Amino acid sequence: MKKSSHKIALGLAMLGLALTPTPGSGQETEDFQTTAGKKKHRKHQSRPIELGTSGSNVRDVSAGFCCNGTLGALVEKDGVQYIVSNNHVIGRSNGARPGEAIIQPGYADQDFCPASNEAADTVAHFTSRKRIKWGSDKTNKVDLAIAEVVPGTVKANGEILKIGVPGSRAARPFVGMPVQKSGRTTGYTRGMVTAVDVSVIIEDFPLDCAGTETRVAVFDKQIIIAGEDGKKFLDSGDSGSMVYEDRADCPAPVGLLFAGSGNLGAASPASQVLKIAKRLKPKGGTTRFVGCDSSGFETSSISIPALDPPRM
Repeated sequence: MKKSSHKIALGLAMLGLALTPTPGSGQETEDFQTTAGKKKHRKHQSRPIELGTSGSNVRDVSAGFCCNGTLGALVEKDGVQYIVSNNHVIGRSNGARPGEAIIQPGYADQDFCPASNEAADTVAHFTSRKRIKWGSDKTNKVDLAIAEVVPGTVKANGEILKIGVPGSRAARPFVGMPVQKSGRTTGYTRGMVTAVDVSVIIEDFPLDCAGTETRVAVFDKQIIIAGEDGKKFLDSGDSGSMVYEDRADCPAPVGLLFAGSGNLGAASPASQVLKIAKRLKPKGGTTRFVGCDSSGFETSSISIPALDPPRM
């Protein structure tokens, strides 16, 4: 029996990038520094940092704006650690080149944009991303990019702000599953999985920081999450946050947030994120989420359909 797939349209703008005007640009935008953002998730952290925090690609600047999102989690490929986030956050929507600096905090939380002290703010360097396929006739599986950690700048145990050390084994999402996340703008929030195996249509996916040009992008087999008690689970600037099981001890990764609308968020299954991360350059034999190991979770070797393109 063929499994049905639901389709839902979600606006990227609701979850995408926090924008801040460059000095002297004369452009106005919503002031994300005074909205629902949680201060601890937006401020500069002493090194090594916890993740679930504000971050940017230093070249994510266009049309007088600088952008940022969330540095979500850690993976390890053959002993080397990489920050996990969205392609549209640290990969500049297919435009980033290897070696570009990834800074913490991100541009919306800096006194100056572009960054005035890039060397001190850099915690990783962009490494690779899964290219996003554009068009309503093409499908993606994840919105994913990775950046190699600068030694000593990120906690090596993968610790997440307000969540702690996460699990290293991906959990299989199910309807009704309680979840939690830590992100740049809304900080720590809780929610529940309301749908799985959903096709998400992003009708205005921005190709640059300012969103002056957009395209359609479709993502298959995604997870939909609703905020607890009708509250927002995420907002602009939370893109790239990793969603975890709502448990205190070694919570397993569930999905990588990339879009949202109202109190709903869309995430790519963590098992798929890990599988695609393994195939990104540099291709490694062993790839795992960094964190504690506990029994009772689905492992990263779970059987998944053949890969396509990812993202959003």
